Amino acid sequence: MQSSQELLPVGWEIYDRKNRASEESRRKRRRTQMMREVMEEKRRTARKFTWLQGIAAAGAVLFFIGGSILLLNQSQQMTQGANNVSRLAAQYEQLVRDNDALENKIRSEIDYGQIYRTAVDQLGMSYPDSDQVVKYERGNGPYVYQEEALP
Repeated sequence: MQSSQELLPVGWEIYDRKNRASEESRRKRRRTQMMREVMEEKRRTARKFTWLQGIAAAGAVLFFIGGSILLLNQSQQMTQGANNVSRLAAQYEQLVRDNDALENKIRSEIDYGQIYRTAVDQLGMSYPDSDQVVKYERGNGPYVYQEEALP
């Protein structure tokens, strides 16, 4: 019995090798195509994930910018408030100084001797006698309250 190789026509080995090589190259191409499809799917998935990451990053940036703006606004308001407080404190101190100056001027212009002479000479006033003075005892508080008519 002859082998199957012996029965094949001449040059068949070359055709068979070519056929096997082309079959192998087709398998490689299919495998390469499948790898390309897998890589493309991964790329699409990665693009989607990158898109989501981009949206998240943009949201974080907007949140950061908004927070910064609010913080700057609050800082500016606090600075304005502090400036108003210091301005009002300076104005208050000036008013106190003016008031003290006016009070000193008024006190310096009062002639207590003239008041006494007018009270005694023109109005007939005098100091009270000891029997005309009624003393009240004060309680624990700083004031005396009148609860009934004076005698």
